[in-house]
Parts: sequence; C-alpha cells; structure tokens
Amino acid sequence: MWNRRQLFAAGAASLAACLGTPAIAQNFPNRAVTMVVPFPAGGITDAVARALASKMGEQLGKPVIVDNRPGGGGQIAAAYVRQQAADGHTLYVGATEMFAINPSLFRNFSYDPLKDFSPVTSLIASPLVLVVPANSSLTSVKELIAQAKSRKDGLNFASQGMGSIGHLLGETFRGKVGGKFNHVAYKGSAPALQDVMGGQVDFMFDPVITTAPWWPARNSSPWRLRPTSVRHKCRTYPPWPSLACPV
Repeated sequence: MWNRRQLFAAGAASLAACLGTPAIAQNFPNRAVTMVVPFPAGGITDAVARALASKMGEQLGKPVIVDNRPGGGGQIAAAYVRQQAADGHTLYVGATEMFAINPSLFRNFSYDPLKDFSPVTSLIASPLVLVVPANSSLTSVKELIAQAKSRKDGLNFASQGMGSIGHLLGETFRGKVGGKFNHVAYKGSAPALQDVMGGQVDFMFDPVITTAPWWPARNSSPWRLRPTSVRHKCRTYPPWPSLACPV
C-alpha cells in the first residue's frame, strides 16, 4: 500500500523522467520552470504540483515554481498558460474537469483542450470519499438521503468549483437518490474542506488523497469519512462499502 508521499514522489519521478529524456533540447531548461495550478494552495492538485516541483528541480538543475491561479473552472490558469511560449518552461497541472468535463459545460470556453495543449503524462488517480463534519448528526448515507428528502431547505454540499468532479458527482448523486441538494461552489478543495470542518456545509465528495493526512488522527478529525464513491472498495482506508453497495 502506497502512502500519499510515495504516490506523489512516483508521479514526480515519472514527469521528471519525461522531461529529462534526450528528446528535450540540450539547452532546456535555460531558466526557471513554472507549474501553473488552477486551484488555491492546500488542495490535491497543489500538493501534487509542489511534490513534482521539488523532484523536477533536483533533476533539471533549475528552480521549478508553483503558480496558483484559481477561478473560472480552471479557465483563468489555462488562458494564462496558453499565452506563454510553447518551449516547455510553463506547464499546466490540471485535472480531469479542465480537459474532459468543462468544455461540455461552459458555452463560452476560453481554450481548446486538444489544440492549445499537449499532454505530458498522467500523474495520479484517486477515488473520492463522501465527508461530513465531525459533529454532524449524519451517521450513514441512508440518513443523509432521508434528511435531504425531509428537510425543507434540503442539504448543502460543497465542491471544488463549478464543473468540478465533486460538483458533477453531487449532481449525479442527487439525480439517483432524489431529495433537495444545494450546490455550494468553492475555488478548490482546501477552502471547501474548511467549511465542511466548520459545519457551514453538510457534506462534499473529495479525493481520498486530500483527506488522507487526517486519517492517522481520525479520533480527533474535523470530519468523518463515509463510503467511497467508486464501485470498488478503497484500499487506502478500512473496507467501507462503495456507493454502489447498500449503505
């Protein structure tokens, strides 16, 4: 079983290896490399980028800077990267929604994911977990669904932003189970989880890697983890059932 640090290090090594091949120009890099992240500091994408930056800097012999540009469902960061020289010194560390989801959701899209960008490597894949505040009265997914149906105002769920995987999963969940769920969009996982911890929102779906640091201190954790959102049980955590199973 790999922990979070090992997973990030493996991803960093794979990208550094790609950039360190003989196919790269002999004078690359000739200045600092910038990794643009479409989310604020503290979330999974930011954490991956910072792990990558450290390993890449060691191998390339030049500084690798992480530049956080959140907002617009990733379009702000993507538009900035698209305007930079295509010489490998500016990299976009995005997520599934930036390239596979958002182009179908937004009418006026600022970039073409196929024409404006060239893929380098896939870094990580993480299942999602459903988290609620530690002091929440919800102790099961069945109770969560029941309250969404019985409460006049329904339940509020946070996401990493409009069009994010957490947003779409929440909407899919609502469509499957019924009830009233109110979406609250944030600029990334970090601020969303802060409000989950504070009880400002009722729950959210978030990558297991983002919540992993809290697991060793689970008895004092600011949130509780619920069944995973994938069909297979999450190997990183105890054998909770998935949302495809009775819960």
